[in-house]
Amino acid sequence: MTARNSTTVSNGVPGRRAFQTQLNEALKAALARDGEGALMFIQLDGFRLVTEIFGDASAGQLVRAAAERIARSVRPGDTVAHMGENEFTVVLSEVSEADDAVRIAEKILNALVEPFQLGGQESYVAASLGVAVFPRDGGDYQTLLKNADAAMYSAKGEAGSSYKLYTPEMRRTVARKPALDKGLRRAIEN
Repeated sequence: MTARNSTTVSNGVPGRRAFQTQLNEALKAALARDGEGALMFIQLDGFRLVTEIFGDASAGQLVRAAAERIARSVRPGDTVAHMGENEFTVVLSEVSEADDAVRIAEKILNALVEPFQLGGQESYVAASLGVAVFPRDGGDYQTLLKNADAAMYSAKGEAGSSYKLYTPEMRRTVARKPALDKGLRRAIEN
């Protein structure tokens, strides 16, 4: 949720289009003041299992509850958006250093490790979170989103809920992964 209260009907947070506008505005503002901001990409791990066990209604309930927890973990003026199914982004409009983003990432993950009530039962969901600091890690929407996504996938390699700050090596690793997967499939087939 944002200070601007631009929300989607389904879960109370902006969707992809509003997010893109907010990120572009935050990026322009950071460049104008010669400052920094951050983009976080969050994925709820095990979401398909939640859908299979508890059904679509409970999965929707999980998304709404996660959106609320994430929104309560950020500062006024920061933007939380639902990107689709089990993915969220957060635009931190201003950070004085990467540690500011780290503190908020830890706060978000701590909020998400608390149990969710799904189908009358307590359920635990892990989350992976990637952080790209702008303009250092990208000066446009697409680059920042790709870099935060690469950091999120790097965090997925850790046990449980975790976060990673983007490094250029992460993009190279993500770019090599499809080729490695294809090579592995060929080796198995032969």
